[in-house]
Amino acid sequence: MKYFIILSLVLFGLISCQSDDFYNVSKRMSTPKSIELNTPFKLSLILANYTTKPLQLTLDKEIARSIQFIPNWYCDGILLVDKTFDPNDMEHNYYSLVLEPKDSLTFDLVAEVTSYSGGDSLILKIDNYDEEFKLAKPKCDDFNLELGGMWHPGNGPFGDAMEGYSFRSKVEIVGY
Repeated sequence: MKYFIILSLVLFGLISCQSDDFYNVSKRMSTPKSIELNTPFKLSLILANYTTKPLQLTLDKEIARSIQFIPNWYCDGILLVDKTFDPNDMEHNYYSLVLEPKDSLTFDLVAEVTSYSGGDSLILKIDNYDEEFKLAKPKCDDFNLELGGMWHPGNGPFGDAMEGYSFRSKVEIVGY
């Protein structure tokens, strides 16, 4: 009985803790429909509160560290590679905020798809993101990048480190 009471108190404590509400916040990404190879482009990450209550969020001051980007490269509609990097493994500088109903936050980042290795391979770089995404020697007529990701709550619920599930945007790569 003693263990049941202790377990019940621990579970109640974990459940009642205030945590980020990435589940209810709307997550979107805006990118151009097409990009030129070796030319930087802007991508915007938008968090919006369409609920009727304030939502608690904890983000890294370097916003790219609050996101796990997931690029999917497509050649003629076929997935070439699906590689991810987990930002939970890096140091963070968090701050908390309350996103009021009908409010939104927009974070603008700059990314670029460039050629390397004599021009036959590609690399995706996102400013202030600790990982680069490489694609070796794609041969393709209809080349697309489906850029997506997940938000990592700085103060997430116990047992669920990924509350801010996927957002995606499809981008055509021209000039390759």
